[in-house]
Amino acid sequence: HQRSLGDSKPMDVNAEAVQAFMHQYKIDRLIHGHTHRPAIHLLKEPNSQRWVLGDWDDGHGYAIILDEDRASLHRLSLGAEHTILWSEPWPPSDH
Repeated sequence: HQRSLGDSKPMDVNAEAVQAFMHQYKIDRLIHGHTHRPAIHLLKEPNSQRWVLGDWDDGHGYAIILDEDRASLHRLSLGAEHTILWSEPWPPSDH
């Protein structure tokens, strides 16, 4: 993690360390828990992606939805006992 003193932006992973790890182990998609920046990040290596799941709080969570031929990141609205009320692709297409 990297953050300067007084910086209010959420921390994220060290991009160079992630890229080196993925290159070393010959992987093209890394999925990991939240860094407060849920998204599908495209990396410098061709066809490499870092999928970040957001945190689960305030009635929302994040999940990867697998269909027959694709995967997508979704934001979930959670009800009692974490039942899923609705989901939407994340990030929203209008951003």
